[in-house]
Amino acid sequence: MILIFILLFGLMVAGVMVIRNSYEYDLAGMLLTTFSGAVLFIAVIGVPINRYETIAEINQYHAIKTTIEQARTQDISDIERATLTTKIAETNQWLANTKYWNNTIFDIYWPDEIMDLEPLK
Repeated sequence: MILIFILLFGLMVAGVMVIRNSYEYDLAGMLLTTFSGAVLFIAVIGVPINRYETIAEINQYHAIKTTIEQARTQDISDIERATLTTKIAETNQWLANTKYWNNTIFDIYWPDEIMDLEPLK
């Protein structure tokens, strides 16, 4: 991911150099600078936002796990059991998706503690 940041920054610098050194290609340099700068800005802003959101979802995972453990010790109705089953399926889907993206090039966006979580049963 750092390589992508470096590449985008390099493209932005190359665009600025094209603008400064050429009168014929200043539109191409402007487009290159604007596009790479905008993508770099979005990527840099997206890193902390996604990490905080994932940390909040990890806390929700622990709360759901505790709720499920407490519900199993109590006698619950079929409707409550169906609701818990749906919530378990949604949480496991989120967990599988997040673990997948944590193993890709975009792993900087997800905290590594996600790999310690296990699917709910």
